Amino acid sequence: MGQELPGVQPTLFFAPAQIAKRQQDWGAQGFQQRSGKAWLDFVARASNWIRIVHGHGLADIERIYQDTLAGRTKPNEGHVLSPTA
Repeated sequence: MGQELPGVQPTLFFAPAQIAKRQQDWGAQGFQQRSGKAWLDFVARASNWIRIVHGHGLADIERIYQDTLAGRTKPNEGHVLSPTA
């Protein structure tokens, strides 16, 4: 235990620090443009493998919660739940 593993040494990835670095590298506007484009590209690709399912009301929230605990939810579904009907 405590032995070093061979190969490249791991480094900590901390998203806020990386965002600050990229804003410094690219400027605030450049960062916004690049991250916005990356997000749109991700959404376009994700729409091929994830289906958004909307639920409304406490009964839907409880049902999805219980289904998740029991392992009955589908991995290709993303649930957006609202407590109001």
